[in-house]
Amino acid sequence: MTSRRGFVIAGGAMAALGAGAYAAWPDLAAYRDDMARLRRPLAPEPSMAELIRYATLAANGHNPQPWLFHPAGDT
Repeated sequence: MTSRRGFVIAGGAMAALGAGAYAAWPDLAAYRDDMARLRRPLAPEPSMAELIRYATLAANGHNPQPWLFHPAGDT
């Protein structure tokens, strides 16, 4: 049987562990900003770079495909 003291110590240890895990959690704000930029709608008169950005999202917006483009002029 666990004593009250053991229970309080174990609870404190669990709280400290949880606080440490929360502090170590990565900040995903920069990632979310980058993904919002990548997924923004295409402009009415898109540039070549915008068309390429949009084409890389064709398969899946969450998993941009590793395609390689060689833009030259307007092709």
